[in-house]
Amino acid sequence: MLRAGFASEVISPPKGISLAGYFNRRPNTGVLDDLHVRAALFADDAGNKAGVVNFDLISTHSVIVKRVGQLLREKGVVFADNLLFCATHTHTGPDLDDIHSHAEPGLDEKKLKAAVDAYMTMLVERTAACVMAAQKCMEEVTLAAATRKGNPYAFIRRYWMKDGTVRTNPGKLNPDIVKPEGPLDEEIGVVAIRQAVTGKLLGVFANMCNHTDTVGGMLVSADWPGALERALRRKLGSQLNVIPLVGASGDVNHFDVSSSANQTCPEEAERIGKGYAEIVADLVEKAKPFPAKTVECLSTMLTLSKRVISQEEIDAAKKLVAKRVESKGRDLTSEDLAKGDEAIRRVFAQELLAFAEKEAGRSVSIPLRGVRLGDMAICSLPGEPFCAIGAAIKKRSPFPYTFLASNAMTYCGYIPMKECFVRGGYEVIPVMNGGLETDSAEKLIEAVSAMLKGC
Repeated sequence: MLRAGFASEVISPPKGISLAGYFNRRPNTGVLDDLHVRAALFADDAGNKAGVVNFDLISTHSVIVKRVGQLLREKGVVFADNLLFCATHTHTGPDLDDIHSHAEPGLDEKKLKAAVDAYMTMLVERTAACVMAAQKCMEEVTLAAATRKGNPYAFIRRYWMKDGTVRTNPGKLNPDIVKPEGPLDEEIGVVAIRQAVTGKLLGVFANMCNHTDTVGGMLVSADWPGALERALRRKLGSQLNVIPLVGASGDVNHFDVSSSANQTCPEEAERIGKGYAEIVADLVEKAKPFPAKTVECLSTMLTLSKRVISQEEIDAAKKLVAKRVESKGRDLTSEDLAKGDEAIRRVFAQELLAFAEKEAGRSVSIPLRGVRLGDMAICSLPGEPFCAIGAAIKKRSPFPYTFLASNAMTYCGYIPMKECFVRGGYEVIPVMNGGLETDSAEKLIEAVSAMLKGC
């Protein structure tokens, strides 16, 4: 019989720690809604164990994975080496590297580092506590699943333009837009976990493709996944454990370019979260039980290469960096890049030069992790893969239900399809912690597919 346990902990950062996800520092001014770490653990009668740890963070930091695993092993937690770590990709969570601090002269970098280090320690301790709490409350459960086609809140964010190029976030009502670059993976999937004896709904996995950048501003927020969780608890029970798994969404966001509506505000996060909650609740009601008596933790390593930067690219970047452009006092976004804004172009030029010096041409080892529960599997995807990657993996999967969690186990930047690199869009520009080689998408698809078929 399958057993499961759930727990969550608040992981909101203190005031002043910079928020991640934009191209300039955003020291947070407080909390709009709390961030959480969530644990869902599973075990079978043969002693096999696996679990999912889900963060309201922009990505899963490899240091967190390492430190949490070490702490759990020290405490004798049997799940320590069988966990899939993933993040919801909220752009109003903490920047754990404070990567833009160098751009603000006069900042006390030692003080900033001490604050981030203290937060990291708290994050690791609360994550370990969350896993241990979930392990203590495990009970016999049954599983049911359902999927649907149709995601009314997500759109491909890369568009073919009249000039023959592809542009990311070209702006609402832009008359030069021709069509989206490719199809959206519209599948939304749900796994409902119920108490075996009473049938009480204990937890829900909700898997969909969308970027998590609707709130904006300077306040800490879990964005629409947090709104989804709150809405589902109002509908299905105040103690419900909700695990939002954000699929391959590197080229997806919530902007409807055919509308002029403001879609960067807390109200938009609430609208999308509540909308997804209606869909998920309907799928929970329709979910069909499936065999799930066995648990398996899947694991493999993928080696990828980083791109080599030409001297011509370096010279062009140096020329752009030499320009003095005023950007203080405003947030820099991908929309600015699409408009040709000099300040954001200069930021990307700085990133390219740093990448060329420190990361270009190197190989990176990417951990891939999966959790098999009978006839379904949850697989990790590193960084921000384009949605075609997820669609290809699901198509090849031997399982009736395959859920994908991006920004998992480690971060490696955007992973576009090979043909996207010559078309344009900022996702293909090499930056620090990104810049993977152009064949990385195909290698990732092959590696995850092989891991699933080897079950």
